[in-house]
Amino acid sequence: MLFSGFAVGANAGVLGIGVESATTLSQHLNLRAGTHFLNLNEGLSDSGVNYDADVRFRSAEASVDWFPWARSFHISPGALLYNGNRITANATIPGGDSFTLNNTSYVSSVSDPVHGSGSVRFAKAAPMLTAGWGNLLPRSGRHFSFPFEAGFAYVGDPGVQLSFAGTVCDSSGQYCQPIPDDASVQANVAAEQARFAHDASYARFFPVLSSGISYRF
Repeated sequence: MLFSGFAVGANAGVLGIGVESATTLSQHLNLRAGTHFLNLNEGLSDSGVNYDADVRFRSAEASVDWFPWARSFHISPGALLYNGNRITANATIPGGDSFTLNNTSYVSSVSDPVHGSGSVRFAKAAPMLTAGWGNLLPRSGRHFSFPFEAGFAYVGDPGVQLSFAGTVCDSSGQYCQPIPDDASVQANVAAEQARFAHDASYARFFPVLSSGISYRF
């Protein structure tokens, strides 16, 4: 039974588009490995700041599929062996537009508009646990299967960075000063970064959800 079967598959889910392969370990166990990728570009606005976000997911994982009743239901402990998932963004505030940082209102300078960047990054490796239905290596001898699984990878608190440059003016647009020279603005940027980090902390249990098709040789 050990290594007596081999299958390949393709799937799609939260981690992106994936390919995977599996081999048998015993009547109740498979060894499975795969990789995923995803590229997205999204525009969003928060408190008057326009963000152009680039989502770039790259990951590779391995798991052991345990079939307790030798049927399609399985429980799969494993790990993200490589986690290159990240989100980066460029921030812009057109000159003359108002925006807020940490509930403080500012106006972007017309002569030196405010701009910035941000990123969310995750641990490079993480334990993972999923459960689902479908066996890439059906013990019945069938060639095709349609696996589905859901679970999570514990990636810890994501690392969040946020920075701004340019010149800000007060809410009346009169008093202007470069951001690096204004300690109060820098403090508000730090507070905004902390807010984003708090919001991102919910992703420490990063969802894993996918469905696909596989073929047993």
